[in-house]
Amino acid sequence: MKKVICTFLSTFILGVAVFSDSAMAAACMKASAGKYCVWSSLKDCAAGCYCTGGSVFYWTVSDVPKGCSEAWSGMSDIEGNGVHLCPAGFRSSDSGASAATSCYYTYNGTKIYNKSVSCSAGQYMPANSNNCAACPANSWCPGGTYHTGTSASGINSCPSSYPYSAASSSSQNSCYRNCTTSDVSYSSAVSGKYYYNNNNQCSATSCQIGAALSNGQCNRITYNCAGGQYLAAATTACATCPAGSYCGGGGYYYNASSNQGINNCATEIASGWGSDSGKSFKTDCFYPITLNKNGFNGTITAGAGTGCQVASNATGTNDATLRIYYNTSCTLPSINLSQTSFANATGWSLGTTIGDSAVTTIAATTTTPSITTYYARKTGCGQNYYKTGTTTCAACGANSTTANNNVAQTCNCDTGYSLDGTSNGELVSTTGCIEIGHPVCPAGKYVPANTSLCEMCPVGSWCPGGQFLTNSLDQGINNCATEIASGWSSDSGKSSKTDCYYTITLNKNGFSGDIAAGSGTGCQVASASSGTSNATLKLFYNTNCTLPAIDLSQTGYVNATGWVQNDTIGPGQQITTIAGTTTTPSITTYYAHKTGCSQNYYKTDATTCAACGANSTTANNNVVQTCNCDTGYSSDGTATGSPTSTSGCSIINVNCSADFYLPANSAFCAACPGGYNCSGGNYSFNASTDQGKSPNMISITWDENTNTTCVYDDAFNVPTPESRPGYVFVGWKLKN
Repeated sequence: MKKVICTFLSTFILGVAVFSDSAMAAACMKASAGKYCVWSSLKDCAAGCYCTGGSVFYWTVSDVPKGCSEAWSGMSDIEGNGVHLCPAGFRSSDSGASAATSCYYTYNGTKIYNKSVSCSAGQYMPANSNNCAACPANSWCPGGTYHTGTSASGINSCPSSYPYSAASSSSQNSCYRNCTTSDVSYSSAVSGKYYYNNNNQCSATSCQIGAALSNGQCNRITYNCAGGQYLAAATTACATCPAGSYCGGGGYYYNASSNQGINNCATEIASGWGSDSGKSFKTDCFYPITLNKNGFNGTITAGAGTGCQVASNATGTNDATLRIYYNTSCTLPSINLSQTSFANATGWSLGTTIGDSAVTTIAATTTTPSITTYYARKTGCGQNYYKTGTTTCAACGANSTTANNNVAQTCNCDTGYSLDGTSNGELVSTTGCIEIGHPVCPAGKYVPANTSLCEMCPVGSWCPGGQFLTNSLDQGINNCATEIASGWSSDSGKSSKTDCYYTITLNKNGFSGDIAAGSGTGCQVASASSGTSNATLKLFYNTNCTLPAIDLSQTGYVNATGWVQNDTIGPGQQITTIAGTTTTPSITTYYAHKTGCSQNYYKTDATTCAACGANSTTANNNVVQTCNCDTGYSSDGTATGSPTSTSGCSIINVNCSADFYLPANSAFCAACPGGYNCSGGNYSFNASTDQGKSPNMISITWDENTNTTCVYDDAFNVPTPESRPGYVFVGWKLKN
């Protein structure tokens, strides 16, 4: 409602109030708590409002309040006079309500008043309640003043990690969780509570393996193992240290997954290191070294060696295994092993070669040793054996000997014997020695008459070698000329009939170049020949020959690359091979092949080429007996002259009559064409230019009657004259 105020009306009303109806005004000038005044009426506070009392209100009749439960558009106008709507959430009140705390809302038939309530520690204000309540289990309530309403106040849930509490708990420290085995070390079952403020009230009721229960706690048991023992995973008794490891001993705790007090040699040092079982120290770790008997025979005793140890007996030719201990110097075991053809092995070396240096000790190592095999040492060969290679010995042959421990590669011939049975023969041997006087000559040697010496087979013979007796005749020699035919020979020191040869001439036929010594297959150029010098070819007995390849040059000829049986140009099939012969060959000379004359040379006869004359040519590899005249030339300089020549060609000259000319690239006159003037004359051949022909002259007529002389072009086209300032071109006319 809107209050209407004006000075005139106020004055009038006050006047009435004061002077006209003072008794009524006195009856309702101010309302007490729970009531309010309108004009002279004192009314109870309407439902939905609370009235704190106040002065009279002045209203128009239409604006008289109808009750707080109805909507008032101007409620703010009356609140200053003690009338108030109940606050949001508590919109109800009974008639005559005097304070906001008399306002309420109804929940399940109960009036929930608008008020603040003081709750003690361990209490909270429940939702839709007028009074405090005990804090429920699994919560904590610190206490305090809370306002009534639809939501609970002053209550907190215990955190998820400490989800439990007793009823009426007032602090988060009252929250707890049940104890677990992780709260008591080494326990297997527990009881008690673990509070939010880390107040641990847990006790063990049983312990894990390896721990003992005492006063609610589990204490680990110490298992004392002696040296060479360890505590295996998931066990409570010491065990013998296994092979490949060392165990120093000590006190250990039970561990379900890990061994205690054990060290693996391969892990602690390097791959390949091991140990026997029951070992206590790292120096008990060893690396296995092979003691290779190198073919020798005998026994190496188990345990031999100082600072190292042979693992087990090794008999016969079986190799032994030596244990080199960690960081311990080793003296290799002594041996006395035997092997046929070798001096006994009494020590060791790094290799299998006869004479390798002796090794007696191995330095201490903390890593994998660089040398893992030692060999029974081959000091030398046994008596009557010689050294055949770096690792082997062989028995001496007949009538030869050596001392023991020999490292020579031969045996010594017995007295009265030599390698080949000759008096000047070698006195050492690998195959045995022959009694002097029974010479054995190698291939390429023979025994001259009345000697026991082997001499080089002489030129012209072959000597297959063999054993002979001293005789008044030469022994073991054959003469090529006697055995085959006159003219056959050989070089010295030859051993086979196929070493006999017949000399063939390789005639260079005037060509020049090199033929290498030794070239040819199944035959052989005797020595190098250069320039035009001929070569000598050795044609061996009954052996097919491939003639040597050549590339020889000669002025006027095509290069010679092969051979023929004659020296003529062109004829004759080229010969590349000669069949093996056992008699004097029918052809004893081969010629460098003249296939033809070179470019611009002609054949003068069967064997000769000559240079072409002037103005004449030939192609390469020419075999004709003339040269071709160049175009426009003939043998006599006439158009009818011969087109070939041996002495050279002359340019063709032609005499043309009047009204004739000589066309370009022609040797014959032609009639003068129209538009030209041909006076005739004597002309020489020209490949590109017409001779004796000139065009008729023409002139240009200008408007000033001034003529400019021009000529027709080669096609007899009339050219267009150049422009001439001040003149006009009229036309052309012939000029006489």
